[in-house]
Amino acid sequence: MDHLAPLPPNTTAQTLLHISHLTVQLHTRHGIIQPLHDFNLTLHHGETWGLIGESGSGKTLAMLAVMGLLPRHAQVQGSIRLNGQELLGGSEKDWCRIRGARIGMVFQEPMTALNPLQRVGDAIAEPLRLHRQLTAADARQQAIAWLERVGIAHAAERWRDYPHQFSGGQRQRIMLASAIACKPDILIADEPTTALDSTVQTQILALLQRLVAEEGMALILISHDLALVAKHVEQLAVLRHGQLLEQGRSQDIFQHPAHPYTRTLLAARAQLGQQLGQRHQLPVQNQS
Repeated sequence: MDHLAPLPPNTTAQTLLHISHLTVQLHTRHGIIQPLHDFNLTLHHGETWGLIGESGSGKTLAMLAVMGLLPRHAQVQGSIRLNGQELLGGSEKDWCRIRGARIGMVFQEPMTALNPLQRVGDAIAEPLRLHRQLTAADARQQAIAWLERVGIAHAAERWRDYPHQFSGGQRQRIMLASAIACKPDILIADEPTTALDSTVQTQILALLQRLVAEEGMALILISHDLALVAKHVEQLAVLRHGQLLEQGRSQDIFQHPAHPYTRTLLAARAQLGQQLGQRHQLPVQNQS
């Protein structure tokens, strides 16, 4: 397959990301497994999607494929097109031009995603220098501005600090700033509130929702939590054992689930009934 041509500027074309018949096979010591089979998804500009399912359902694996971060031994079939440009088959250099610039990702555990030996300000400045060709000084100023924007107090001093000097909620804010500093078209958030208490979860999700709206980004929110997805996305895809069971408008699926597994999930979350149709903006706290 030909290498990627330079991507065009952000466009208002309807279809932003089109995933077609995506199948992933992995070689393990127990043989070949297929943790994702025939996955399809179409994401439009500014649209918000939730991918829900239990651990091992394939939801994170699908998005790692979108980011070009699958293990080297993975065999991938299907198509991933960004603004009409095929991504599968590109070189690592091609993928590096995509990550952070066109697609940003917030990983599940910021303590492992952030470099423990890198100042948090540099973690945000690095993609700005790489993708926006900013000088070190300009990138640092923008990094400080992003730290302020995500609610890190005393950002002008704290940009020099390291990840271990921040709380879990603060580290997730820093990860979010790093993921969207270059204003990508798409933000992928993989279980962004794992291991956070309920108050901090609310703050982080409200911040995520606000920034996505302000920047006009599309969002793919990965979660096992139906209650979380119900309040923060417009569209929903349900996965189990690597299979896409159903997808559509969140409210439609909540009111008329087609698959028995979805009905089981909804039955386990009976309290969702009061939240349907009530996707609301939550207040953002400055600090967690």
